[in-house]
Amino acid sequence: MLKAVEYYFSIPGHNANVERVFSLMTAQWAEERNRLTAQSVNAMLQIQYNMKNVSCSEFYKLIEYQTKFLSSVEGSEKYNCFKKSSNDETET
Repeated sequence: MLKAVEYYFSIPGHNANVERVFSLMTAQWAEERNRLTAQSVNAMLQIQYNMKNVSCSEFYKLIEYQTKFLSSVEGSEKYNCFKKSSNDETET
């Protein structure tokens, strides 16, 4: 009986969290940002959803000394248009 009760209470009664994520995704993956990779949009959604209660100054303190993260933010690897395809590398 305990297992049945645990299973029953583990199923969410609503899909509000899923709807919230889709709403955030629609706001990020707009026409002016259509060159972002799915991985970049995924990372932005995770930050927006999981760190919604973190202030800007707290977030700054978290990433202030993470040089690898900061260089990734500044780089162009997150855009599809700057990625080389395998055909580009073989032609040169």
